[in-house]
Amino acid sequence: MTQKKKKIFIWTFFIISMVIIIIGFSLLGTSFAKKIEPEDFVSYMDSKGCKVEKSSEFENGDFYTTDNTCPYQVEYYLANEEGGLDRKYSDLRIMISYEHRHDEYVATSQSNYQEIVSTYNKYQAAFLYKDSLLYVTADSEFAEEAMEMRKHFGYVRVGINPAALTCFLTGIICLLCLLLAGWWKLNKKLGRAGWIALVPIYNIVCLCEDVLGKRWYAILFFIPLAMFVAYIGLIYTLSKKFNKNTLSFAFSIFFPFILFASVGFED
Repeated sequence: MTQKKKKIFIWTFFIISMVIIIIGFSLLGTSFAKKIEPEDFVSYMDSKGCKVEKSSEFENGDFYTTDNTCPYQVEYYLANEEGGLDRKYSDLRIMISYEHRHDEYVATSQSNYQEIVSTYNKYQAAFLYKDSLLYVTADSEFAEEAMEMRKHFGYVRVGINPAALTCFLTGIICLLCLLLAGWWKLNKKLGRAGWIALVPIYNIVCLCEDVLGKRWYAILFFIPLAMFVAYIGLIYTLSKKFNKNTLSFAFSIFFPFILFASVGFED
């Protein structure tokens, strides 16, 4: 592979890894709750032995609520436009938080999604997703059944989106592989065994000896503040050693993967 092709491969690999990381990070807190269709809501409640009535009390859209045949109360609002339920959710949030102390309810707010849940004495929850709002209140004996409905309709907050976390970690691992591969090749150029790059601490000790001239510089990497000075000094010296320009040095401070890969794989 020619030197030009090596550079293209390294930069392409780096850019793809960064895109994967950015996508994963941006979706870490994304909710996968979906808008409940009225017929799905009615069908599900009917399967639980609860009859649903459509009310005309809500002026900005449709409003469905369970009657006395249901052991717990469920209300479902569907607004005509996005943002039409913000006021209603705010009222429910105030009501739930007022009835319970701060440590007895959990509130979550993400892009296009908000929820507040309390399980103290009785189960109370309100879930707002775009133009739909689900409100549930149940005595403690029916709390588990009420929570099952929450899971059924997708209103389950796990804190981190597993798919996004996997995407994010995949990008991190790709960059780590790029760094270690370049470091392995760099060690060979410096007259050391490539596998040293895979040994924590020892790899830094050897690198400091080869690049900075002293092994004891490695100690600085474990001292707060001093570690940043040592890191910049190492990157600067390594850049100069392999004739990298100032722009490359500045870029490598934030993205050392490129420096290690380029100096390791270049002829």
